Amino acid sequence: SKLYKTHCTDQKIKEKFIELRKVFNSELDRTWPFRFNKKTLTYRDIFMGFIYADIAHSKVKNHQIFHQLTKQPFGYYLALNTFLRCINFIHDILTMINHLNKIAFSNLKTN
Repeated sequence: SKLYKTHCTDQKIKEKFIELRKVFNSELDRTWPFRFNKKTLTYRDIFMGFIYADIAHSKVKNHQIFHQLTKQPFGYYLALNTFLRCINFIHDILTMINHLNKIAFSNLKTN
């Protein structure tokens, strides 16, 4: 984000980047269609829960609802499906941002 503010001179490219970032955040902050223990989760909750509580085994306390969900017989597979959808979505967004980066910073040199 800072790189676009400081080094991108093309306003249309900046606007496309901002739009992609908004889409990225709004999709992850969407409400997950399933309620658990009368709590509403977002796709970001599921994604971050998998990263921190399941894969890295850290910050489990911050993801108690996710942890309880995955202990249910079908809950783990629902969460896994959502996690994989998030991975796919993130890949798509990063591919689009990479394309914008090539256009926005084609003349930027690194040492």
